[in-house]
Amino acid sequence: MKNMRIGIRLVLGFASILVLMALLAWNGISRLQHTREDLDEIVNLRMQRVMQVATLRNQMNIVARATRNTLLTDDSARIRQETDRVLAARTEFTKVLDAMSDSVTTDEAKTLSSDIRTHFEAAVPLVDRALRFSESGRNAEAADLLMNEVAPVQESLFKALDAMLAYQQRKTGEAAAQAEANHDAGVRMTLILLGVAVALGALVAVLITRSIVRPLTESMQMANRLAAGDLSGEIAIDRRDETGQLQTAIQGVSASLQSLIAEMNRMSAEHDRGDIDVRVDTERFQGAYRAMAEGVNTMVEGHIAVKKKAMACIAAFGEGDFDAPLERFPGKKAFINEVIERTRQQLKDAAAAAAVATTIRTTLDNASVNVMMADNDGIIRYMNKATEALMRQSEASFRKLLPQFRADQIIGTNFDAFHKNPSHQRNLLSHLRGTHVAQISVGGLTFRLSASPIYDLAGTRLGTVLEWIDRTAEVAAEQEIAQVVAAAAAGDFSARVAEENKTGFYQLVAEGMNRIVGTSENALADVQRVLAGLERGDLTQVIENAYQGAFDGLKHSVNATIHTLSGIIGDVRGAADSLSSASEQVSATAQSLSQASSEQAASVEETSASMEQMSASVEQNTENARVTDGMASSAARQASEGGEAVKDTVVAMKSIAEKIGIIDDIAYQTNLLALNAAIEAARAGEHGKGFAVVAAEVRKLAERSQVAAQEIGEVAKGSVALAERAGSLLDDMLPSIAKTSDLVQEIAAASSEQSAGVGQINMAMNQLSQITQQNASSSEELAATAEEMSGQAEQLQRLMAFFTLDEPSGDARRPHAAAPVAERALGSVIPRRPAMAIPAGFTVFEE
Repeated sequence: MKNMRIGIRLVLGFASILVLMALLAWNGISRLQHTREDLDEIVNLRMQRVMQVATLRNQMNIVARATRNTLLTDDSARIRQETDRVLAARTEFTKVLDAMSDSVTTDEAKTLSSDIRTHFEAAVPLVDRALRFSESGRNAEAADLLMNEVAPVQESLFKALDAMLAYQQRKTGEAAAQAEANHDAGVRMTLILLGVAVALGALVAVLITRSIVRPLTESMQMANRLAAGDLSGEIAIDRRDETGQLQTAIQGVSASLQSLIAEMNRMSAEHDRGDIDVRVDTERFQGAYRAMAEGVNTMVEGHIAVKKKAMACIAAFGEGDFDAPLERFPGKKAFINEVIERTRQQLKDAAAAAAVATTIRTTLDNASVNVMMADNDGIIRYMNKATEALMRQSEASFRKLLPQFRADQIIGTNFDAFHKNPSHQRNLLSHLRGTHVAQISVGGLTFRLSASPIYDLAGTRLGTVLEWIDRTAEVAAEQEIAQVVAAAAAGDFSARVAEENKTGFYQLVAEGMNRIVGTSENALADVQRVLAGLERGDLTQVIENAYQGAFDGLKHSVNATIHTLSGIIGDVRGAADSLSSASEQVSATAQSLSQASSEQAASVEETSASMEQMSASVEQNTENARVTDGMASSAARQASEGGEAVKDTVVAMKSIAEKIGIIDDIAYQTNLLALNAAIEAARAGEHGKGFAVVAAEVRKLAERSQVAAQEIGEVAKGSVALAERAGSLLDDMLPSIAKTSDLVQEIAAASSEQSAGVGQINMAMNQLSQITQQNASSSEELAATAEEMSGQAEQLQRLMAFFTLDEPSGDARRPHAAAPVAERALGSVIPRRPAMAIPAGFTVFEE
C-alpha cells in the first residue's frame, strides 16, 4: 500500500461506507412506514371515536339543559325554542351514533354502541312527555317526571358513554404501545447497522489514515522543526508516493535554511559584539534565498536607521526636552511616530498631573479638614494628616463599638470596618450620585460624615471622598444650651452654660447665654422684691440696678408704677378725710326729704291700686279671648295636618300593597328556582341528594312566603279603606273649627280696645306712683348712703394706713389734687340713677 496513490485508497474506503449507509437508510424508511400506520390508527380512528363520544355527551347535556329551561319560563315562544333545541340535539346525537356504529368492527365496540342506542331510545319518550307537560303548564308533573324517571335513564346513558370512552382510550393505548414496539425494533436494527458501518468505516479510515498520516506526520514534524528553528533532524525516505516526494523536498529546504540561518547567526553575533555594519553574504545563495538574504540586509539597515532616529528623540525626552522633533516615517513605520507622539503627550500630561497631584496632596496633607478617600470597592486608599490624628485620637472610642478597629491599619482596609451593617452602607455608596451627609455616634463621640463620588474627566467613577467632622464638642454644647433654655422656659434662671473647654463661636454663645440668663435672673429678682414689698404695703422699694433695653424699660415701668401708687395713696388719704365730713351733712338733709316723700307716696299708692284692679280684669278677658282664638286656630291647623297625614297614610298603604305583590312574585320565582335546583340535583345523582333536600326546603319556604304575602296584602287593602274614611271625617270638621276661630277673634279685638283705654289711665297713675316712690326711696337711700359713706370713709382711712410712703407724703407732693379726689370718691360711692320727669313742687338734689 505504500506505493499505491492516495486517491485510489480514498475511493475504495468511501465506496464501502456508502454501501452501509444505503442499508441503514432502507431500514429507517421501513420502520418509519410501520410507525406511520400506527399513528394513523390513533389519530384517524381512535381519536375520532373519542371525539364522537364527547359529541354524544355534549348533545345529551344540551337536551337536559333545554328540558330544564322549559320549566323555568312561562313564555310559550321560549318553550318552543327550547323544544326545538331538544329535537336538534337528538338529531345530531342520532347522526353521530349512526356514524360511530357503522365504523366499529370489534364485537365489544358493537355491544357498547348498541347499549348507548338502547338507553337513548328509552330516554326519548320520557323527555317528550316532560316537554308536553311544560307546554301545557304542568311544571310540577314535568319536574316529578324528570327527577324520578328521566334522571335514572340519563344516568344509565352517561354510564354507557363512559364505557365507550374507556374502551376507545384502551384501544388508543394498545395502538400507542404497538407504535412504540415498532419504534424500538427500528432503533435496534438501526443501531446494529450503524455499528457495522462505524466499525467498517473505522477500519478503512484507520488503514488509509495510517498510510497517509504517518509519512505526513513525519513531514509535518520536520516542517514544524523547521518552523521552530530545528534544522538538525532528517527523514528516512522509503516510499515513492506523494508523501515520499514531499519528504525529499523538505530535506532540500532544510539544507538551504541551515545555510541562510548560519549566515544570519554570524551577522547577529557580529552585531551583538557591536559591529552593526556586518551583513549577510548574498553570494552564497541562489534565487529566492539570495533575495531573502538581500532583503534581510536591507531590513536590518532600515531598522537600524529608524531606531537611531527614535532613540535620539527618546534621549531628548530623557533630558527634559519634550519638544524634540522626529521625522515622519513612511507606511506602517508611522506607528513609531504615533508611539513617540503619544509618549511625548503622556509625558507632558504626566508632568503636569504630577505637579497638580503634588500640590493637591500637599494641600490635603496640611489641610485642617479631615479627608479620606476610597476606591469603588470601598478600600481606603488615602487619608490626610488631620484624619490620621483624628483616628488615633478616637481609636479608643471606636474600639468600644468595633473591637477590630486599628488607627494605624486603616489604609488598605474597607469602609465596612466602620459599620455594623456593611451591606447597607456599601449599597448606599455604590448608588451615590451627589453628596450624602450623615451623623454617627461612636463611643461618646459624634461625627458628621459627608460622602461624595469622585469622577475623572471622562466621567468614570474612581471612588468616594469622605469628610469627617468631629461634632462631639458642638453636640455637647448644643445639648447644654438646650438644657439651659429649657430650664429658663420652665422659670429656672439659675442654670448656666459651662464656659470651660469651649472656643470660638461656642464660647461666644456660652458667654452670651450666661449673660442673658443672668440679666433675666437679676431683673426678675428685682421685680419680685418690689412686688413683695408692694404685697406688704411697703411702697418705698424701687429697682436701683442698671439695665439696658427692654429690662431698662421694665425697671422704669416698675419704679413709675410704685411712684404713681404712692401719689394715689396719698391723695386717697386726703380725700377720705374730706369725705367723712361731707357725708355727715348729706345724711341730715336726706332724712328730712325722706319724711315728706313718704307721706305723698301713701296717697298715690291707694289711687293706683284701684286702677290696677280694673286693668287686671280687662286684661284677663283679653287674654282669655286670645287663648281661645289660639286653641281654635291650632285645632283647625291640626285637623288640616291630620287630613294630610291620613292622605299620606293612604298612599303609603297602597305602596305597601304593591310591595307585597312584588314579594308574592319573588316567592313564585323562588319556587321555580327551587324546582330547577331539584332537577339539577337529580341529574347529579348520589352527589346531589343533599342539595335536593335543601331545594325542597327552599321550595316549602317560598310557598309559605307567598301565602303570608297574600294575607298581608288583604290587611293592607282594609287599612287603606279605614284611612280614607278618617280623612273624610277630618275634612268635614274643618269649616266648623274655622267659624269658631272667627268669632273668638272678634271678642279678642273688643277686649283689646277696652284694655288699651284702662291701660293708659293705669300708666299715668303708675308713673305718678313711681315718681313718688322714687323720691321717697331716693331720700331713704341718700340717708343710708350718707351713713354708709361715712363708715366707708373711716374704713378707707384705716386701709390707707396699711401703706408706707416715702416722705414727703402724697399730700405734700400733690396738694392741688385733694378736692377732685373727694369728688371722685363721692361719685364712686353714691349710685347714679337715670334721668326722669320731676313734678312741680319737688326739689332735685344733684348727685
